[in-house]
Amino acid sequence: MSVNKFRDIITMKSHSFLPGIKSIYYVPCSSLPASLMLKALSDLPITLTTGLEPIPFAGEPICESEGANTNNGPAEQVTLTFQSLMVIPEDIPIAFALTDVNGQSYVIGTKEQPYPLITCRQSFGSPSGDAHSLGVEVAFTAPKALIACEIVL
Repeated sequence: MSVNKFRDIITMKSHSFLPGIKSIYYVPCSSLPASLMLKALSDLPITLTTGLEPIPFAGEPICESEGANTNNGPAEQVTLTFQSLMVIPEDIPIAFALTDVNGQSYVIGTKEQPYPLITCRQSFGSPSGDAHSLGVEVAFTAPKALIACEIVL
């Protein structure tokens, strides 16, 4: 663990952490920089500038990340779930980018395989007042699955 990360952990009491996701985008995996995961593992800065399409969402999106040692190496699993009326493209491999309410951005997916697994559930609602919506769940497992980045639109 680097000295800076250790110092940040020690001083967490002086920071406030706000919950929530401010924006979600999808991006074709072909538009992502090459070797994105290796750059993230090396703590190199990552910037996304092209191919980002905003996804309007309803409710509270949830992004959860869990790390573990598997098969004698690190593995991180991230799951992003949200509700939207926008149909997510299924004909090309896509990654997702998000920005939290603190202004930190992340990308889920890489230019190379494996790609994120996307599950879409469409609900037409009920007569009692449930809304028509599309539930999206994005799951991705890799040595580094939730990659910090900067989004420049």
